[in-house]
Amino acid sequence: MEIEREPSSSGRKSLSPLALLGILAFGLILVQNMAKKWKKPGAAEKHSGHDPKPPDGCRYNPASIQTVTIKEAPNDEQWKTDQKGFWGKQISRATCLNIITAIGVLFTGIAAGGALVYALIVYNQWRDANHNFMVDERPWLQIPVRRLTLKAGSPIEAIGEFNNSGKTPAIQVQADYSLKTSPTLIDIATYINSPSRPAPSMTTRYYSIFPNSPPFKLAVRTEQSASQHFVDIVNAKNEFIYFFGKITYSDYFGGTHFTTFCSVWMPDDAAFAPCEGNYERAN
Repeated sequence: MEIEREPSSSGRKSLSPLALLGILAFGLILVQNMAKKWKKPGAAEKHSGHDPKPPDGCRYNPASIQTVTIKEAPNDEQWKTDQKGFWGKQISRATCLNIITAIGVLFTGIAAGGALVYALIVYNQWRDANHNFMVDERPWLQIPVRRLTLKAGSPIEAIGEFNNSGKTPAIQVQADYSLKTSPTLIDIATYINSPSRPAPSMTTRYYSIFPNSPPFKLAVRTEQSASQHFVDIVNAKNEFIYFFGKITYSDYFGGTHFTTFCSVWMPDDAAFAPCEGNYERAN
């Protein structure tokens, strides 16, 4: 029994040149048709992934807008009435709250004004109390004792004793004082303020004078001795002897003070008397 064999490749027949040209022509026609298809309008947008252009019927046309009349519904009036009532109540409540707030602000202002007035009263009371305390505790310098030595053949000597009658020490004390003779009574204040007045005869300084301390002496004397004739005219009130001066000092409260004094010798009483014009002062 014979088996039929498939012919080998070597035994196959090759395509003719005419068949090859037919296959090539068919491929060219297929490529040309595909190219025409891609060049059609809209094909690029279709295949590029973007939205296509809207058709002409979807474009905006102002003539297509129509006026529509909106009519009120039957319950619109009731809704308006309800809204007016609601907002009327809200406005009334807001007005009441504003009035209450204004009253509160008014009372707050009154309270603030009262507090300010009270603070001023307290401050004035404190200032007065502080002033009274300083006046009560401050030092006071005065010259209660004044003497004169008038003898023929001896210098004329005036002595004043001053002390601190206050409750705290007087510091930075300086005493300027003089002895003057005049044939007539003089206004000592005018004389002291006169530009032609000579410098004080004596100046004494003390660092501090404590309360109730022993009296401090202010002594001034003439360089020449008094003659009997001078003593006689003084006793006959034809010559007057003045002893005057000023003491300045400070206190521990920061205040500065002064004491002025002036005495004229009265031979009838054999003592000093205050000068005319109320020159003696203290602050």
